[in-house]
Amino acid sequence: MRTWARIAVIVGAASVMFAAGFLAGRVGGQGSAEAEAQAVYCLSAAHRAELVEAAESLDVGVAVAGDPTRITIDGADVTLRAWRADPDADFARVCRSVAPRAGASAAPTTTFVFGVLTALITAAVGSALAWFSSARKDVITQRRQQAERLRAAARDLDQAAESYLRARRASGPPDRGLRDAVQQRWIGLASVLAEIMAARPGWEAPEVLRARAVQASGADLATKGGQITDTDATAARATVIDVTSEADRVAAVHEFTRQSQPPQVGAQVASNRKSGR
Repeated sequence: MRTWARIAVIVGAASVMFAAGFLAGRVGGQGSAEAEAQAVYCLSAAHRAELVEAAESLDVGVAVAGDPTRITIDGADVTLRAWRADPDADFARVCRSVAPRAGASAAPTTTFVFGVLTALITAAVGSALAWFSSARKDVITQRRQQAERLRAAARDLDQAAESYLRARRASGPPDRGLRDAVQQRWIGLASVLAEIMAARPGWEAPEVLRARAVQASGADLATKGGQITDTDATAARATVIDVTSEADRVAAVHEFTRQSQPPQVGAQVASNRKSGR
């Protein structure tokens, strides 16, 4: 998985964990508030008798005759408030049975909470995917631009070489301006190939081609002084065509291949490497 893809997943997961923790605390707080509301309902003067009656029905306690504020629990006569304060008592269970309106709010609250959690998860995942898509588009755009620059550099080299070789066939001494132009085109080609090497570490094709361009930039394309023959020009031109054709193939693979290390581009790269060209 690429670095930016891992970051997107981490951001999405962190968002989901934060949302889950936040809502878990919210649910706990709402549960406590709900229990408080039920207690107020059950301990109110209008509903104490219902609470004691429910306790008798559930075999939890027995009413104290003449005092609706008290109940007998396990043989002990206690106030309803004391019964509620006992953490081991069944006050909450009995109270829920007589406070249906308070208890009925739990389902909508749970539905709301899970609805919000689902929305937050969806938003987090959506944000991560949007970031992932944006990063992917940036990489595709960068590769396309680098491929276009490599093709342009190859065309410039081809044109400069053709002009230089034509001049060398027509006259003896090499034109310094034309020769320097060819060398600059070799350097320009090597520079773009270096960019592609940085974008795809470990891919050998641009590395091999760049080494040839750097080596060629320090030598005279015609390989000898004086006027050259058509045969000499054809041989020198073939070298340029070989490199520029390979550059076009590297550009195509770089632009359209998704893997970080594409396969070797053509058999020519391998053969060139073995021959040391």
